[in-house]
Amino acid sequence: MQAVVAALAPVERLYLSHGHRANSFSAAFDPDLERHVTDQGFVAFARHECTRTSLAFFDPVCAEANMETVLDSFMERERQRGRVAFWKVSTATARYLCERHGFAAAPYGTEHALDLSGDMLRGPKRRNLRRDVNNARKAGARVEVVEAADASLTTCERRWLAARPQSREIRRATRRCRAAPEKRCTKVRAIDDTGATVGWAAFDHCYRDDVLIGAGFSTVRWDPGAPKGLPALLAIEGAALVADGRATFRLELGEAPLAPLPTHLAEDFPPLPFVGAVTRLVYDRGRLLYNARGISAWKRKWRAEESALWICCEKDPPVVETVAALALIYDP
Repeated sequence: MQAVVAALAPVERLYLSHGHRANSFSAAFDPDLERHVTDQGFVAFARHECTRTSLAFFDPVCAEANMETVLDSFMERERQRGRVAFWKVSTATARYLCERHGFAAAPYGTEHALDLSGDMLRGPKRRNLRRDVNNARKAGARVEVVEAADASLTTCERRWLAARPQSREIRRATRRCRAAPEKRCTKVRAIDDTGATVGWAAFDHCYRDDVLIGAGFSTVRWDPGAPKGLPALLAIEGAALVADGRATFRLELGEAPLAPLPTHLAEDFPPLPFVGAVTRLVYDRGRLLYNARGISAWKRKWRAEESALWICCEKDPPVVETVAALALIYDP
């Protein structure tokens, strides 16, 4: 196995060794991102030439011990080309950027994960989640692995997008998932009593030392007429299919964008008041732009472990960096 991994392209090899985070798959394979690659790891980023800004997405994919070295290499190169900013990085990465490179930080939201063990739906803490799953099961929905390209996934996705406040997917900031099989990703679909597809989901594989240790629940789509609770059913039964009987398996539920940080996750970083004000405004009043409140409420049903995600910029207000981020995210 080690010889096979060593023969892979550097990014995929590093992903199989250190890609244990929810966004590691996107960092490695998103076609809209570039990668700054070293022997120790890589940073995924996008370049906006008009503003001379490099926007890094997610944590570096590397061993924890090499995080500082990989970030230093990226910063040395990209600062020569202009401005640098970071989107959706962990507390450890944000702390290093603030202490070593003079950045300031604002909360982006929370990230949620849990270990699969026993009956995840037992007990009072997850009664709302259990109710959702039971609703979908009683309606006759069942979940299976998608083994080949299936046009019904695309049809379901189009119906899902048509019912959303934002009727098209955004680039780079979210996983743009193909409605077809992908390498290093397991897709599942929910079908009704007639065999029709009523929803589907993607589980991006998470690795440590070339071993599959978990999956990121990166994408979920469902028909507007699907039974209530279908996303929870796809997550629960889909994760079990990916785990395939493994004794330990980590389900990365992903982020609750713009969600306020719990007190115990707060940090005394140099602040970005402008960014913080914008994220609070979108969370409180921007449902037509993005249903951040709804996503946050759904993630809380899981009673999972929470960690903080951060936006890091070199100064406040980061007007140029904001222009660059919006241009990159909403680039058609």
